[in-house]
Amino acid sequence: MTKSKTNSLPSLAILNESGFVPGTWDWSPELNFSPADQANPLPGTKLPRVSSRVLEGGLRTGVQMVRLQTPRVEVEVVLSRGAGIAHVAFDGVSVGWRSPVAGPVHPSFVPLYRPDGLGWLAGFDEVLARCGLLNVGGPQFNERDQLIHPLHGDIAYWPCRHAEVSVDPTRRQLILTTSVEVVLFHFHRLVLATQTAISLDQPTLEVHDTIHNAGGRPCGVMLLHHWNFGPPVASTASRLKIPAREVSPRNAHAARAIGHWDLLDPATRGAEETVYFISPLGDPANVGTALLLDSDRKFGLQMNWDLTTMPYLTIWKNPVAAEDGYAVGIEPGTCFPNGRPHETTAGRVHELHPGQSLPVSVSLTGLTDLAAIEAAEQSVRQCQSSATAINHADPQAKFGPVV
Repeated sequence: MTKSKTNSLPSLAILNESGFVPGTWDWSPELNFSPADQANPLPGTKLPRVSSRVLEGGLRTGVQMVRLQTPRVEVEVVLSRGAGIAHVAFDGVSVGWRSPVAGPVHPSFVPLYRPDGLGWLAGFDEVLARCGLLNVGGPQFNERDQLIHPLHGDIAYWPCRHAEVSVDPTRRQLILTTSVEVVLFHFHRLVLATQTAISLDQPTLEVHDTIHNAGGRPCGVMLLHHWNFGPPVASTASRLKIPAREVSPRNAHAARAIGHWDLLDPATRGAEETVYFISPLGDPANVGTALLLDSDRKFGLQMNWDLTTMPYLTIWKNPVAAEDGYAVGIEPGTCFPNGRPHETTAGRVHELHPGQSLPVSVSLTGLTDLAAIEAAEQSVRQCQSSATAINHADPQAKFGPVV
């Protein structure tokens, strides 16, 4: 176990050039990071805790995981899968979905570049699965029908090469800092640096990503945060509340349900997914908001993100049977998930020149009481008051291909 200093904060190195360090540590101002005495925990205390381990068994074999725990938040980050997030709980309430994929799946078991380009789905089970960095949406093929970019890109299948945990007493956060390097010789060299931060005393998770072009050539990048929620948080008793300028259905199937795009559908065997593209409204600081609320108003989720660099939002409703992965996805992005060729034409692929970076930030907060829910609803109403939302009855070409 190696201790280091990052930005003068107490920190703990878990993964670096020397390898991966498994273990469990508690943090306190007096002791910094110290091995947890799980047999004799300190009475009456709930110290921030960090655990790291390598999973065994089936498709999970070899997966490197880090768990971050504070009194009100628990998060599991998958280092082997681009620092995707496998589990999130606020005040003991797990918010993730139940994918039929029994993950987290080690990337070596995922046929990412299978001929139809859909191999990404063989490992899809995270609460946060990133899409990108070179493609978001459907697979791309060349004129000889050879796969160029798979569905949703490959960032979720590149392993982290660095992971370090620190505590910021000023920001009141336990922070996991990771980096992933995506390189194709002669073509691109990109680095995704991430801070996954959970509050020491509030039900809040923050994710800060920065894409950096470390190569010597310009490179067009794309990034979408595919956040996925399932029962009981997401159910037919749940509703989305999102300040929006425009809402557009992706296809004719979604258009038929545009009148209740913000309601979750009942679980139905064999149901078709429903997707809506949204132009979100921001607050005075240009921050977008999305709420997912239970009808009994006992629990909810609030997502906020920086519209400056993630100005687009996609809603994915997957109202299939529970055993097939009932879920709703709230997906802020630098683009819409229409595939690289279409988004390039639409001007939504961000060109990074050598040395340039693109930062994005998303936060997720558990709304664990009525007062928090009412305050979040009020912020949505206030933001929406600046414009009347337009719900398009048919797909719109400015959002995606009209088919």
